Amino acid sequence: LNPIWRPEEQPFMVIMEKSLRRDTLVTFIYEKSRSGDITHGLPKVEQVLEVRSIDSISMNLEKRVEGWNEHITGILGIPWGFLIGAELTIAQSRISLVNKIQKVYRSQGVQIHNKHIEIIVRQITSKVLVSEDGMSNVFSPGELIGLLRAERAGRALEEAICYRAVLLGITRASLNTQSFISEASFQETARVLAKAALRGRIDWLKGLKENVVLGG
Repeated sequence: LNPIWRPEEQPFMVIMEKSLRRDTLVTFIYEKSRSGDITHGLPKVEQVLEVRSIDSISMNLEKRVEGWNEHITGILGIPWGFLIGAELTIAQSRISLVNKIQKVYRSQGVQIHNKHIEIIVRQITSKVLVSEDGMSNVFSPGELIGLLRAERAGRALEEAICYRAVLLGITRASLNTQSFISEASFQETARVLAKAALRGRIDWLKGLKENVVLGG
């Protein structure tokens, strides 16, 4: 008996007289890095970004938004309940969305920085729904407006505008912008352009996307 190989101080013995054909002489144990393929996780990421309710997501984010609004409003009343409730809801929803997307990527062995996901999540949570309980006549009840626009209007009027936080899917969020050129570049180009023409909309080219489309 002569040891011919000693991996990690473990003797490996070969008996020449008793060795048979196709016997396993050596077993190599090694680690192989994953390719980082996210293909199998893409449907889950898409459903999270479109704010769809699926079995793998234990918490329905839309119900959580409504729950936060009702809870805070019940404690603080109107209008501060709406404002604080909306801010807390948006912040909590952003954290939940980022964590859920990261969970899908990490389960596939893919590492991605939070800042890339946060850019998309910020767009999903950038709209609010004007409440009927507000006293302002600037916006119509049920109107979907940008969060920053609602905050600026409230400061300018020195009057609290009541609104509720809402979650929009990435497709719907991209189709609800002030620039119809930006909307048309995403989806449903013919419908968006026809609708803008009938309404006589004017695009002031304030954003980056519409300027890139027009070569500005």
